[in-house]
Amino acid sequence: MKKWLVVAIGLVVIPAMVFAASNSVFSIMGDAGGTVRGTLTDTARTIDNVVGTGYDKGGNHPIAALITVETFGARIAFGGVTPTVGGVGHVIAAGSSIRVSSPTMVGSTKLVNAVAGDNSVVQITLEY
Repeated sequence: MKKWLVVAIGLVVIPAMVFAASNSVFSIMGDAGGTVRGTLTDTARTIDNVVGTGYDKGGNHPIAALITVETFGARIAFGGVTPTVGGVGHVIAAGSSIRVSSPTMVGSTKLVNAVAGDNSVVQITLEY
């Protein structure tokens, strides 16, 4: 009886752990400013350039940003570094997300296509 119980628990717990490890959870710490869909190009752009109007909410700068890459890959760089196609910058694969959780970093984040001509579509949610 105990062996069956151990096996049954293993069949439930192990797949649940694998499923949980494959998904990311991002907590929203501020007020969400809405989600904007943008398309990247081979020229690096700042988050405010991708988002356009609505970057500043009531005169406040965002404190964090959730960026999800929908199609193709993107490169991202911080702190005044400009990412380049096929070169400098962290690669974010399609279907992946990153949360930038510093107001200074949000303001200095730049995005570009990972591969030339593969215009990546991103979803960006700013927090205030």
